[in-house]
Amino acid sequence: MTVLKWTDSMCSYVADCLTETGIIRENEKEIYSYCFGFLADLIFYNISVLIIGGFLGNFQIAFLYILVMSPTKMMAGGMHAPTPLICDIISYSVSLSVIVFTPKIAPQIPPLYLLSVYLICYIFIIILSPVGTKNKRYSKVQKVNLKKYCFLYLSAISLIYLIFFINKMSAYYGIISTCTAIILINQVIGIIINVKEQRYDLKNSNV
Repeated sequence: MTVLKWTDSMCSYVADCLTETGIIRENEKEIYSYCFGFLADLIFYNISVLIIGGFLGNFQIAFLYILVMSPTKMMAGGMHAPTPLICDIISYSVSLSVIVFTPKIAPQIPPLYLLSVYLICYIFIIILSPVGTKNKRYSKVQKVNLKKYCFLYLSAISLIYLIFFINKMSAYYGIISTCTAIILINQVIGIIINVKEQRYDLKNSNV
């Protein structure tokens, strides 16, 4: 997801004001500007997905999608798109596809299959998390904390899943299964990219 031009300018302005008033240091201005931009981008994306879901008559599905995807993906890590535009295209395409098609397809799939998908994803997402990138490395402390938070959050999601499953609300637990599958796939792709980049860097260092 990419920050719009006007929000980018606004975030830079806020960071400038905080610097001028002495609240943050000059060398921290870019970091704060980026954080404000990321937050504005995340809020804009989540609200737009809810609006789209509302127009499609699937507001609750859209809300559940955001509830599962956004926090878990931030804790689990994984692949990042090479450009903001590609990130936008992927994010909106995936969210729209999941919100539109999962409620129609999930009831056609045996419940135990969806449950199995969720349990497998639950286990492996926690094991693999967090998956960093070339430009986003985690310290040992960060890795431990993110893995712990990921475990706690997915455990809470599991309770919600169980409620939906017991009440045979296939569209809802189907959304959770789909979201966790997407997150796991994203992690695996991220790991593959990291391995390729490490091999490439190693090869160049030996030249």
